[in-house]
Amino acid sequence: MKRAVLSVLVLSLVALPMLGATKQKLTTARCASLERIAGGWRMEINCEQGKGAIVMLDSGKQFRGNGMFAGWSQEQMSAMYQSLLPADISRIELLQLG
Repeated sequence: MKRAVLSVLVLSLVALPMLGATKQKLTTARCASLERIAGGWRMEINCEQGKGAIVMLDSGKQFRGNGMFAGWSQEQMSAMYQSLLPADISRIELLQLG
């Protein structure tokens, strides 16, 4: 149930126009790679509109956009970055039967 709600939330965030800018509408965005680089984390993103990357600096409060994300605000890049982070699947949930 939690995964379904999270999936719907992520899809709605990606599908809605970001702060009313028609240039920045994304559909079917997905994280192609997430890697550690000097000074931060780089997320390569592919979607129907093109490719780009968002770099989260080590402070965790600043972002840099490349490709289709160049010119995006800090808030927009933060929201996109957070929505595409892989889910933590290391937790094991045990079913309690009976």
